[in-house]
Amino acid sequence: MFKGLLVFMDNSTSNIIVLLHELITICVKIPCLRDELILQIIKQLTNNFDVITIENTWKFLSLLLATVPPSNCFENYLELWLRKRAIEGRYQKMFNYPEQCLHNLHLSIYRGVSTIPSHSNIAKALY
Repeated sequence: MFKGLLVFMDNSTSNIIVLLHELITICVKIPCLRDELILQIIKQLTNNFDVITIENTWKFLSLLLATVPPSNCFENYLELWLRKRAIEGRYQKMFNYPEQCLHNLHLSIYRGVSTIPSHSNIAKALY
């Protein structure tokens, strides 16, 4: 799973949409891996200075959180982390992705697991 995330971040493959679909499918089918993937995404967003990679990774996190909620024990940590990134983003004139992720986090907590997005919906979310 982590290797798949790195391949996505590297943008070195034309099968990015398929790869992301597989990662989301894994998280829907195996709930205990959701927090692990989210933590890996957080790690990749920390001290990363590649603007394109950061933007794509935020988009994927937003899409993931729109589909699956984190576990109850991880939910508060994730919300706090996103809120801090949102505040930092306002001062650094960054993207508004932390706010989108917060919105999607709250929706997924309320709704529960959504249907797995299609390849075309993943492509729309990313590009």
